[in-house]
This record gives sequence, C-alpha cells and structure tokens, in this order.
Amino acid sequence: MRIGLIVTPIAGLGGAAGLKGTDGAGVPALALQRGAEPLSGRRAAEALRVALSELATPLEILTVAGAMGGEAARAAGMSPTLLGLRAGDPTTRGDTMAIASALIDAGVDLILFAGGDGTARDVVSVTGETVPVLGIPTGVKMHSAVFATSPASAGRLVAMLASASDSRIALAPREVMDIDEDELRAGVVSASLHGYGLVPVERRMMQPAKGA
Repeated sequence: MRIGLIVTPIAGLGGAAGLKGTDGAGVPALALQRGAEPLSGRRAAEALRVALSELATPLEILTVAGAMGGEAARAAGMSPTLLGLRAGDPTTRGDTMAIASALIDAGVDLILFAGGDGTARDVVSVTGETVPVLGIPTGVKMHSAVFATSPASAGRLVAMLASASDSRIALAPREVMDIDEDELRAGVVSASLHGYGLVPVERRMMQPAKGA
C-alpha cells in the first residue's frame, strides 16, 4: 500500500498559545514567541510507528523533504520516497494543496495528514471523494469527521487498511468542517461545511463531526 504523508508543522500552535487557532498572518510566529511547540511531526511519527508495529510487511511512504513529512517518517524509522517539491517557511495552504496533488499523481492509495480542520479543508479541496484520506488530529477546533480519535488510532487504521486480507474497513464520505477564526476570536463560533472526504468507517477510532 502506498501512503502519502502530509504534515502541517504550524497546526495547533495558535491554540497552544491562547490565540484560538493558527490562521492569520503573523499568528504562527506569535505563537512560537509565546512558547508554543510544534506537535504535528511528533504525532505523525507516532501514528506511523503504531502502523509499522501492527504490520508484517513494510509501508511505502511518499512525502516531501523536511517538516511537511520527511522528518516525521524518518523519526518513525522509515525511509520515505521524497517528491521533488519544497515547502515554504512558514508553510502555506498552497504547499499542502500542491503536495496533495503530487501525491495523487504519484498514485497513492491513501493520504495520511497531520493537522487540523484547515489542513483537512485544503487536502479535500484537491482529493474530493476520489482518494481516501485520514487525519491525525493536531489542530485546535477539530470539527471535521475525517480525523482519527488519536495518533495511535490513525496508525491502527492505516495498518488495517494496508492488510490485504482485512476487509473489515469500509470507506465512506464524511464532512469537512471549519470555522472562521477571526469570528472565534470575537466570541462567535460559526462552523461551515467545506466538502466531504472519503475516510475509513470505524466508530471506535474515528471522531464524528461537531456542530457549533
């Protein structure tokens, strides 16, 4: 099974710094100044380690060099195939969408991503319901139903999907929701539907969509 990996390094920084999200110019830098630590890479590596521990055969991981995937894959003890793309610093949603498009072109069977609702929105804007996706929860808002309940759950689901003899996991479209962080900072929670992603159907290990 060929797994495409995307990590959003800045996901969750704003929430950890009390900024109610990471969207907005200058917010990631401010969050880092306040002491927030990037967690997406660690959580992606954790998911991959769990997947590897439950599989008898290795996974093929396709990603990009650096913080958007390669570092996490190597931290999990893997030797990923690197795409010829280079993300910006700080990374942008354009980087996420470009990587998702390149992974589809490379013929991956699943796109595994670490981030929040914004990352889910960017990935699914490219994949639609044609390529399965699975989110490793890293963000703050987490309204979408395309995320596993934890990095470990994401790893177990990857292992189950990658097992050729395992037909227990069905795939179905689920909601990608996101909220306006400027409104959130003003005390207004307004969640909007931004599409559907094709994800594993497993109630114990996938989180449901959240309403406002």
